Amino acid sequence: MSETYVETVQFTNGRPYTSVKGNQLKGVLSYHETDSEGPLVIIDGKPFTWNEVGHLLQAIEGFQVKIEMKDITNAWDE
Repeated sequence: MSETYVETVQFTNGRPYTSVKGNQLKGVLSYHETDSEGPLVIIDGKPFTWNEVGHLLQAIEGFQVKIEMKDITNAWDE
């Protein structure tokens, strides 16, 4: 995938944080070997725990969320 969905930016004090880029996330669910409570979500080639995805979404509180499952063999069509 050539498009990226998360970015690392900095607070005014210089502290970095990761945020959702463009109000959209796309990723692939993957088994989490060390935590059976939730999956990993691979976004931009990097693994995020379900909790980390939740933290990403906190910044856009109040927005609606749509989760759509697609077979991995299909292209990322709109």
